[in-house]
Amino acid sequence: MGKRDILELFYNGNELLSPGTIALVLAAAVVGGLLIFAVYYFTTDKSVYSRSFNNGNVLMVVITSVIMMMISSNIVISLGMVGALSIIRFRTAVKESRDTIFIFWAMVIGLCIGSRNFTLAALSCLFIAVVVVSLSFVSNTKRRFVMIVRAKDIATEKIEAAISKSTKRYRLQALNDAESGSKPIPPK
Repeated sequence: MGKRDILELFYNGNELLSPGTIALVLAAAVVGGLLIFAVYYFTTDKSVYSRSFNNGNVLMVVITSVIMMMISSNIVISLGMVGALSIIRFRTAVKESRDTIFIFWAMVIGLCIGSRNFTLAALSCLFIAVVVVSLSFVSNTKRRFVMIVRAKDIATEKIEAAISKSTKRYRLQALNDAESGSKPIPPK
């Protein structure tokens, strides 16, 4: 293989994607993203649920699929995309470590669908969904609630007394007083 053959491979090695193939990939990406959306919605504690994060999971599957279609269609584009994507830095902190799993799940399904490996995408998406739903039943025995009280001269004792009438067990995780600042919570 000479220089001319290598250059020809770089510039003429394009795999043309038909509009039907593109539509099929995008539709499959939306279906995969909606499955991730439903699993996240039904298994996430409502006190930490984020609608924008969940919507982002669907879009991540679609966007990753488009990137994979571009990369698989041309070697030159794939090398350029590696360089372009390597400079992107995400600075948003993920609130729940569980959310990181959903980010990876969306990326993996997008990679599978974008490379047109539909069988792997479907089977792995369903398998992961079953595992996540199963784990949510096992580990979701505690219900969390967040209560924010904004008032002057907060009487913590009165609030705790009112809470203790409604529930057997509770834990005060943080107490912030606007005047005196944050107060440490002694362990019970």
